[in-house]
Amino acid sequence: RCVAYIQAPPSTLAPFLATLHWFALLSAMFGIVVLPLLVVLFGSLCTNPIASRIDPQQLPPVAAIANRRTSNFAKRLEESEKKLGDGEDHRAWKWGIRARVWDDLEASNMSAPPFPAHNRIPNFRGAEEAAKRMTDLPEFRRATLVSVASGAQQSAARYETLAAGKRLLVPHPGLRDGSYSLLDPEKIDADQYHHAVTQTGVEELGEPIDEYAQLTVDLVVIGAVAVNPTSGARLGRGVGFGDLEYGMLQEMDAINDRTPVVATVHEHQLAEDIPVESMLQHDVPVDIICTPNRTIRTYWPGERPSGIYWEKVSPQTLQRVQVLMRMKQEAEDRLEHKLPTGPEEPRPP
Repeated sequence: RCVAYIQAPPSTLAPFLATLHWFALLSAMFGIVVLPLLVVLFGSLCTNPIASRIDPQQLPPVAAIANRRTSNFAKRLEESEKKLGDGEDHRAWKWGIRARVWDDLEASNMSAPPFPAHNRIPNFRGAEEAAKRMTDLPEFRRATLVSVASGAQQSAARYETLAAGKRLLVPHPGLRDGSYSLLDPEKIDADQYHHAVTQTGVEELGEPIDEYAQLTVDLVVIGAVAVNPTSGARLGRGVGFGDLEYGMLQEMDAINDRTPVVATVHEHQLAEDIPVESMLQHDVPVDIICTPNRTIRTYWPGERPSGIYWEKVSPQTLQRVQVLMRMKQEAEDRLEHKLPTGPEEPRPP
């Protein structure tokens, strides 16, 4: 039949060519119109709170692979932490509390995008109310420069800081380049505040700040997976970025041990069973906790972290965050001796 079409006169080929033309046109329309609609529909399902509780086996192949790799890396990180020093296997309990908090947030439908809540500083429903409670603090009202962690959990806190007319200091996510961005509300239109507190907006509208900047931070808002409401003992997600960011600000003389530290969290993130005696010297405690329902002032009985504890910083982190490498080299030159380096990181899957 194909040979017959090819050998047929032009008048016979016309219907075939017309059919081919319409097939090509419909294919283009599908790619331009239908495919984007399917992408939007799939995206809405992925950000639905119900979808966050779907069994991993029901996820699409690409999402299932990403979810499995994240879980595997978290498990390797947990196993590595259990093997690290300080004379005792004291870190296993941290992962039990983290897992419980993540599970509680999802089971109660109180987690908020991005999903899943596990293996991250979780966002939660009511973050806006918790951030507004933060703005009622006398410490916040007196502040002129506030440092707020990056990440979805503190997005509302970053917005409220700008809306209150205060300068905002934000570390770049994951200490990607080791620097901060400074956002001045007087230089940003109010209708851009919501964009300004996103990762893209921080980099677009903020002024890059390096380790030599002369700053005085009046209040630190830090991310947390769980916080003890009595002592203020805090657990991050287990990679140490929050502690490093705090240590970097101390090394820059931007904060001291009297600078108040605030965490905005959900009630499900309050954990009385975080033991003070098991916290390490670099773990940053919280002075004030703001939930959607209440404000809690804690009492930390121990000493606060002081600078960067280089024996906890892995070689991979030093290579990845060049500003840390520079700061360590400068410290070694000043002290005229080599500083220790932390253990190797677990390999990602």
